[in-house]
Amino acid sequence: MIAWISSVRKFIAAESVVPDPKPTLRLLVRADASSRLGSGHVLRSLALTEELRCRGGEAIFVCRDAPGHLADWIRDRGYPVRLIEALDCPEADAQATRQAAAADGPFDWLWVDHYHLDARWERAARGLARRTAAIDDMADRPHDVDLFVDYTHPASEAALYDPLLPAGTRRLIGHDYVFLRREFTDRPVPERDYSSVKRLLVMQGGSDPPGMTDRVLDALDAPEFADLRVDVAVGLSNLRLTALRRRLGDCPNRQLHVQHLRPSDLMRQADLCIGAGGMTSWERCYLGLPTLAIVIVENQMHITNMLAAYGALQNLGRSENLSIVALREHLRWAIADDIWRRRSGTLGQHLIDGHGVCRVIDALENPTL
Repeated sequence: MIAWISSVRKFIAAESVVPDPKPTLRLLVRADASSRLGSGHVLRSLALTEELRCRGGEAIFVCRDAPGHLADWIRDRGYPVRLIEALDCPEADAQATRQAAAADGPFDWLWVDHYHLDARWERAARGLARRTAAIDDMADRPHDVDLFVDYTHPASEAALYDPLLPAGTRRLIGHDYVFLRREFTDRPVPERDYSSVKRLLVMQGGSDPPGMTDRVLDALDAPEFADLRVDVAVGLSNLRLTALRRRLGDCPNRQLHVQHLRPSDLMRQADLCIGAGGMTSWERCYLGLPTLAIVIVENQMHITNMLAAYGALQNLGRSENLSIVALREHLRWAIADDIWRRRSGTLGQHLIDGHGVCRVIDALENPTL
């Protein structure tokens, strides 16, 4: 009897032992923002790190010290930032990254979100973290990583990366992995009234190199648009920021928003958007916001063409080919065509379920699956 009681006590003691907590996942993020590059890569990386932090993880950013780098803005969100010199040589950039983050390790993952970094950089950066991951959508250069993400190309086009990735790289390809920051998914998707356009959102990217914001405002400078409420969203890296503040300072029904903390609020309030065809296209699709998209830089062409072919937006083409007269005609058409607005908004919402970033975090937490 005594032996039996002793066995029971040992069993109870074993069952009551609290298991060790799951180790905190630590990321080293290599992403840049600038007046030339825009802010898309940093914003996309923040979508990942926000979700990671909600799960108890940590992240540190390494960014180039270039005009419009957004380092202070990243720090305001609670992430350490290490600035490095802008270097053209991939190996030199990798070495600078290694030195900048030397005191912050160890890291579980090195996360790379950068159109100008490839396999040469990734090989030179080996050892910075236990594993390396990259996100890309250009399919124009090789990568040497353990995990690769591309949510712009559909899953059916995954073979594009066969010659560009090692055979053992885990691939997450397709729209199931679209990144959205928590500000987009923390509330239900709005039920839109597509019957009229009372509020227009102008968002030509964080930096807007060709100055499309001014040209859209010129197109809106007509009596027929006087009663239309217009929100103009720009980034801190916009080189025309001072001039835009002067232009819109006292304009009725026109409001300038600089590096808005929750751009999702502007998208929810708008009935129509005329915006750059970059990564924010996915955000507008998720919220069902009909969009006239303008290709500001070459790397926006693929996503804009793809979403236009699906019917989720209207592609106005390259910025350099758009006159003020043409912009005005496109706006007139979009405001008048409620059938197009409803169809476009609805189709966009069907593309994305809002759980993409969680699926990627799951892959980071379970790298051997």
